[in-house]
Amino acid sequence: MTPEEKIQSLIDAADEVTGQSSSDLTSAVQSLIDGYGVPSSRLPAEYQEVEYIESTGTQYIDLGAGSYQYTTISVDIQFTDLASTVQNFGIVNYPNNFLFGYADTKGFCSIFGNMSDFVTVGTADTNRHKMVVSCPLKQTTFDNVATITTSSSNFQTQSNILLFASWVQSTSTVDRYCYCRLYGCKFYDSAVIQRDLVPCYRKADDVVGLYDLVNNQFYTNSGTGTFTKGADV
Repeated sequence: MTPEEKIQSLIDAADEVTGQSSSDLTSAVQSLIDGYGVPSSRLPAEYQEVEYIESTGTQYIDLGAGSYQYTTISVDIQFTDLASTVQNFGIVNYPNNFLFGYADTKGFCSIFGNMSDFVTVGTADTNRHKMVVSCPLKQTTFDNVATITTSSSNFQTQSNILLFASWVQSTSTVDRYCYCRLYGCKFYDSAVIQRDLVPCYRKADDVVGLYDLVNNQFYTNSGTGTFTKGADV
């Protein structure tokens, strides 16, 4: 059934219950919606999903979890400004690093474990890309095609992973802020998903952040300024 036919069916349903209570109308329309498989929001009613959230070089989100040799993280990302020479998500904690993003001398890249495991995966640009950094597979996949295997050894970070910036353990500071749009992010421990992050905002106060479908938690900016957002989904 085409979308136009579905709409007409809803109109016909309304005509059939004319003169009955509003609850009857609501029930009839909802029954049609359920029958046609029209998806309801995957977020709680107080949140509105958006296409992406965007950082402007001062915002970041603490993922609330560290990284080790069984970590896999997947992002749908678009850098918007490459003027800043190094922009990474993750942790700088030699020799237990977990980083991915952009560096002017390397392009798109990732590091997990020792700095010697620096992997270049694509030429830097401002297009939208999908990137998967998998420690157990010892590889980084860029746009589903470019996969590079490394010799990373076992490791474990001592701090939480950051999104839109990196935690630098040696100086206890947040650095390497990103200018980018994030369309989605998933975080796994081995094959078990730990975070499934959806760009959104809280309707009550328009605060922008990421809603975790796994733990039903809303992550907001821990830096300064505010995230901007894309169109409602």
